[in-house]
Amino acid sequence: MLIDFDLLSYLIGLLILSGLIFLLKKKYKKSNMYILFYTIFFVYILNVIKYTIFPIEIGTLFVEELKEQLSTFSRTNVIPFKFQNFEQTFLNILLTIPFGFGLPYLKKVNIKSALLLGILFSFLIESTQFIISLVIGYPYRVTDINDILANSIGVIVGYLLFKLFSKVAFFVLHNIKKADNKLNPFLNYIYQIAKEN
Repeated sequence: MLIDFDLLSYLIGLLILSGLIFLLKKKYKKSNMYILFYTIFFVYILNVIKYTIFPIEIGTLFVEELKEQLSTFSRTNVIPFKFQNFEQTFLNILLTIPFGFGLPYLKKVNIKSALLLGILFSFLIESTQFIISLVIGYPYRVTDINDILANSIGVIVGYLLFKLFSKVAFFVLHNIKKADNKLNPFLNYIYQIAKEN
């Protein structure tokens, strides 16, 4: 049996998102532009879950053979800086660049707090993979501390790209505003975030 992140999973995600949007609008009085950026970030998180946690194979002949050959800890690495696969490390860096770039549009952060949230996010992914491996009885994914390190690099890169983008956006949009041109709500939100950073 294969448990995968399918259309039903996206529908459940959209139901959760709908509840969160209702809460953000009614209780926290967030703007429509904040809701838009929140939605983009939420969809990004859903896709991270899709690619890092799923698919999960259980009950097949192949799985039963793996259970006999491998212990749950056989694909666990807790030694930092022992990068075994350059391509995987690079993909783990790419995975969290959007996290570092998108987070400041939702929450006031500096590089330190963005990094700490990124480490927590990455730790949750690796922990979930490990817990699922324990539950199903075989290491369906590699649980590696170096994934957390690579994800952390990705968060920093994303945050630095955000800072660079903000400087350029502020310069361009400020000049548009100075010329007595009104910014649309989307550009105005980007301008306000850039101005605060």
